[in-house]
Amino acid sequence: MRIRFLSIAGRHALLVIENGQGRALRYRAGMTVNGQERHTDVCVVLPRLPSYEHWPHPIERLELSDFRFVPWVAGTPPTCE
Repeated sequence: MRIRFLSIAGRHALLVIENGQGRALRYRAGMTVNGQERHTDVCVVLPRLPSYEHWPHPIERLELSDFRFVPWVAGTPPTCE
C-alpha cells in the first residue's frame, strides 16, 4: 500500500491510496479543518488500483485508521461511507 496526501495550490486537498493487494481495502478518515475535527466519507480501495479522495478546501490534519480487507466481487463499483 502506498499513501500520498497532497495540497493543491493550498486551496484543495487530495489523498491517493494505492492498493497493491488482491483484496479490497476499507479504512476510516478523520480530518481537522479550521481547528475543528470531523469524520469524512471515503470509498473502498479496489484491488490493485489507486483510490482518490478530493476535498475542495485545505486540511490541517488527516488521520487514517481501521485499515481492513473487505469482501469484493470483480466488476462491483466501490462503495463509500
